[in-house]
Amino acid sequence: MSIKMSITAKLALASVACVLVVAAVFSLFSYAAEKSRLEAIIDSEARQSLDRLVSSLKLPLYQFDRAQADAVLDIEIRQSSIHRITVLDNKDNVFAGKRKNEKTEIVDVVLGGVEPAEHCYRQLSGDIRVDEDSLKQSIGSLELCLTDVKLRESLNSMLARIVVSTLLVSAFLCICIFVVLRHTLLRPILDIRDAVARFEQMDFSSRTTLQSSDELGQLGRSFNTMASTIQDYSENMEQTIADRTLELTRKNEIIVLEKEVAEAATQAKTQLLAEQEVLIKKLEDAQGQLLQSEKMASVGQLAAGVAHEINNPIGFINSNLNSLRGNVEDLLAVIAVYEKADTALSGHLDLLDAINKAKSAADLDFLQKDIQSLIAESLEGVQRVKKIVDNLKDFSRVDTAEWQYANLENGLESTLNIVWNEIKYKAEVRKEYAGLPEIECIASQLNQVFMNLMVNAAHAIPDHGMITLRTGFDDSTVWIEVEDTGAGIKPEYLKRIFEPFFTTKPVGKGTGLGLSLAYGIVQRHHGALDVQSEPGKGTVFRVTLPRERVPDEDGEDV
Repeated sequence: MSIKMSITAKLALASVACVLVVAAVFSLFSYAAEKSRLEAIIDSEARQSLDRLVSSLKLPLYQFDRAQADAVLDIEIRQSSIHRITVLDNKDNVFAGKRKNEKTEIVDVVLGGVEPAEHCYRQLSGDIRVDEDSLKQSIGSLELCLTDVKLRESLNSMLARIVVSTLLVSAFLCICIFVVLRHTLLRPILDIRDAVARFEQMDFSSRTTLQSSDELGQLGRSFNTMASTIQDYSENMEQTIADRTLELTRKNEIIVLEKEVAEAATQAKTQLLAEQEVLIKKLEDAQGQLLQSEKMASVGQLAAGVAHEINNPIGFINSNLNSLRGNVEDLLAVIAVYEKADTALSGHLDLLDAINKAKSAADLDFLQKDIQSLIAESLEGVQRVKKIVDNLKDFSRVDTAEWQYANLENGLESTLNIVWNEIKYKAEVRKEYAGLPEIECIASQLNQVFMNLMVNAAHAIPDHGMITLRTGFDDSTVWIEVEDTGAGIKPEYLKRIFEPFFTTKPVGKGTGLGLSLAYGIVQRHHGALDVQSEPGKGTVFRVTLPRERVPDEDGEDV
């Protein structure tokens, strides 16, 4: 089966074939030349090493000093091109030697033993002679086994460079040759082809633009002459057809116009109804969020006002109790001193009897112990009230509703104290805090998120369970988890729990705005609110927030 190829493909294929043949020949020549050069360099280095070894081993071999010979061999064997060096005495026995094993570690040549088989790319040898009695006396010989590792590595590296450079040059030459052939040969052919194609589509005004004097130019001028003749005949026929079809065309245009007007009216009506539904939905969502925001703001302002009003009486009660504690301690000290005077009243039995009766009636010993306990419990109660007031102020933060650095674990504690009355009868609270760093945020809004998640967790527990508050952080984010052991959320509800007005609670028990508002607050902080739940086992909500404040799209911080 023959394969159809365009002229463009044939030209491109021919260009590539020619360039690749030339490039292959050049690459083979370059490879052979580089290989010869590298072999010459390795041979020269090996002979230099041989000469150095022959000179350096004269004295150790003459003195039978194997330690010095091993030191010399340790230096030379480190060359990458040397695999083994063996020093033989004048009886051809191995005097010293070093070689590289399979792991390229340097080991000694076994004296008198059998060495493993080795592959020497090239082996050099030389006599070690010393001057004795004015004669050159041979005291041993040296064998040098060369490896081709360095040569192969250099050739592989060079081959990779040749292949890459050859491909780049070949690609450039192919493009150049193709461009030249396209401009001189293919472009005129394509011009004629396009003119013929337009003529086939009944465009009788189609003409070529060739102006050359070669065969292709002559072909183009012949085509133009033929097209002009056919165009003259077709114009007369077209005029007749045009006159007869003009009336039908006008009628069809009127029908099409009427149909388009009717379709446009229907489409506009449908679009208007859809937009109206979207606007109504947005209005309902905005109204619900506004009502909930105003409600939370009012609660926050009320909490802050109550906290401010309670602070004053709590302050003077705490001060008075501390003063009362000091006064009572002074009175008890005075009583203790008076008790020491009982022995001095032994002559006044009636007075001593009256004092003992008063002590017994007042139960002075119990009173001394109980009064201190009562004052301590009262001060503890004042501190608890003060802590609740501080938590109310921290939760509301109406005076700090702007971005500022805050500790989210402190916010969790304040919020937990606020909603404790909702939780304490339903669940135990376990805290797994990681010691979060402070982040820049609107703390009062995040406290609202924590409150919604804690209250929802308590409502999800049917009898009694566990609520876990967990925190963590990494280099870029911090996260807070609220986990409960409640009834869980059905899979079909998980995708809708953040929708406004969607709730699984009974009528009158929830508005469906809590999680929606929480989701919006977390989104405005450029964070994420995720949920994982399994029916019957519980639910985990995770709030993830960036550690650094994220600018809005307009360049301003949100």
